[in-house]
Amino acid sequence: HPQRVDVDLAADVALTATTFLFIMPMRFRDLPTADSDGHESQHLGWINSFVHGRLMMADAGFIYGPLREYTLGAIAWLYGGLTLEHVRLAQVTVNILGVLLLIAAARRAARGRIAITALAAVLLLSHSAAVALVNYAGTIALGWVDELRAGLATLSVVLALTRSEGGNARWPERGAGIVAGLATLYSHDFG
Repeated sequence: HPQRVDVDLAADVALTATTFLFIMPMRFRDLPTADSDGHESQHLGWINSFVHGRLMMADAGFIYGPLREYTLGAIAWLYGGLTLEHVRLAQVTVNILGVLLLIAAARRAARGRIAITALAAVLLLSHSAAVALVNYAGTIALGWVDELRAGLATLSVVLALTRSEGGNARWPERGAGIVAGLATLYSHDFG
């Protein structure tokens, strides 16, 4: 049902935009250091390594999943270059994508049940890594907060546990496998 997909996607994007009205980080330029709480320089170092021909996990080292660092580098490059500010904007972008995936997963799991949707919204706004974006300068490093880690893993589980309405019945299984693979490459937490 193409119209159903369009409506669901529009609803997910609208909910994500509304969520970021509450948690959008501001004032990057006011951070007193280029290594917020000792958590940004490692990302900048890894991005610098692969820009100069090194491979993540092979000869550039890693703590985070390699897909995360390549994603941050690609998004920063798309924003105009590999500067500290663009890497910080890339961090915000992966958080927006993560919240979008979490909202999509919650809506799929809830299947229209308002109480479950409301519970998911409360948990997202009060018990997820995105909460740290409200006061990232005083609570936790901007480089640590990444809702896409949780978003990919959660969506893979929801896809695996929910059946498709019409269409290809095997898509949720394949989709869950693809998203689980991405989650594994993206994050040390789920890899």
